[in-house]
Amino acid sequence: MHASAFHTVLHAVVAGTILIGMAACKDATPPPDTLYRFTVTGTGANVVPLPAPGADRTCAAAVTLTANDDSTITYSYTVTAAPNGTVDSVAIYAAATGATLPATASVVLCATEAGCTGSGTTAKIATGYPGLRTLMRGYATQLVIFTTTRQIAVGGAIRGVIYPTP
Repeated sequence: MHASAFHTVLHAVVAGTILIGMAACKDATPPPDTLYRFTVTGTGANVVPLPAPGADRTCAAAVTLTANDDSTITYSYTVTAAPNGTVDSVAIYAAATGATLPATASVVLCATEAGCTGSGTTAKIATGYPGLRTLMRGYATQLVIFTTTRQIAVGGAIRGVIYPTP
């Protein structure tokens, strides 16, 4: 084969390979963004101030969160040991472990007994969303589940640190 014919064939093979590769990748779904996925194992024993011994201290919940790129948070929670009262709100607070909760939540995930069904997605968070995601990645936030009998004045019913999912 002549050198120029060889180069012509080589260019055609390379170009064809590139086009096939581009077509194969055109509709590929990108890998999931694990940078903003979180878990919480909350208990009544984490509440500040600490509740009296009994059901208020031994209640527990498992929570998963995804801080989405569209400034919303998708969540799912399962109460694994029931607290006193009925779950009526779930919120995220910028607070350290052992600290008293600030007066206002950073984000309310759900509110009202009817609205707290175990999973959902928040409305778009208008302000402070990038900072909240950074705090969540830095272990500087707490998820708190409130019930009809354990509101903010008593620290909620179930509380836990938000941990990034590996």
